Amino acid sequence: MAMRCEMLLYMAARAQMMKQIIQPALEAGRWVISDRFISSTLAYQLGGDGLTVDEIRTVGQIAIGNRWPDLTIILDMPVERSIARVQRAKDRIEQRPLAYHARVRQNFLAQAREFPDRYRVINADQDPKTVHQEVLQQLLNV
Repeated sequence: MAMRCEMLLYMAARAQMMKQIIQPALEAGRWVISDRFISSTLAYQLGGDGLTVDEIRTVGQIAIGNRWPDLTIILDMPVERSIARVQRAKDRIEQRPLAYHARVRQNFLAQAREFPDRYRVINADQDPKTVHQEVLQQLLNV
């Protein structure tokens, strides 16, 4: 699948999720926690088929109605160790070369550097209980 097509399909899914799940929950005063959103698209599809940050953000802004997350938590660890943690059949993205995954990691970290007020990077190369506690602490600080 072409990277541009992949990006557009993910954005379509995010638009539907925003309309059907996220916006109603926010209007009801509830918190919404998601394991993937626009930051993932910026990390995974950036550069593929010549896609730029501006293009992805523009499409993302349309998809989510300009309602960006208040906080994005990046669970960071060395690529080799994160791939070793995958304990299921790897999907087509997880099967991409290590260099691709290293670029994805750097794309996530670049977002955190650009928007330090909205991003938190947590060292995920720790025991799960410690990572969990750090995530909870960041959520309580929003």
